[in-house]
Amino acid sequence: MYGQAISGILTAAVEVTHLLIQTGNAHMGTIPDIGQSELWTVETTLAERYRTKIDVQTVETEVRLSVSDRELTPCPAFYWEHGKCHFLICKIGEYRYRSQFFFRIHQQFGTDVDVYEDLTECVVTLLQAQADHQQASPTHYE
Repeated sequence: MYGQAISGILTAAVEVTHLLIQTGNAHMGTIPDIGQSELWTVETTLAERYRTKIDVQTVETEVRLSVSDRELTPCPAFYWEHGKCHFLICKIGEYRYRSQFFFRIHQQFGTDVDVYEDLTECVVTLLQAQADHQQASPTHYE
């Protein structure tokens, strides 16, 4: 039931950005699966930021790898929530990541960097963008 709720929230929230989230471990095609060291990097960075363990889920997304793509490409991703905010980092290739945080369909935000080649930089920049947003728009977080 929890997985279905997350899947429903994510599917609704990311339609605008052409991401379709599905939980599970389906074959990811040519995009490498998320490795244990990548998961450790995300979990450790979040634990340092929030001073507590955050439940990070690995999910599958379908992403347009470029604006001109008509087809969606299956990609593994990290997903977590903190408060009312949802976070998503998609692995779109070997050492290539995209990130966003969101509240609802019409409340999606990114970092203004299209692709990261360093996962730690991706996570830290996403967390900083969200913290900056929280300071500028505290009503989203109440």
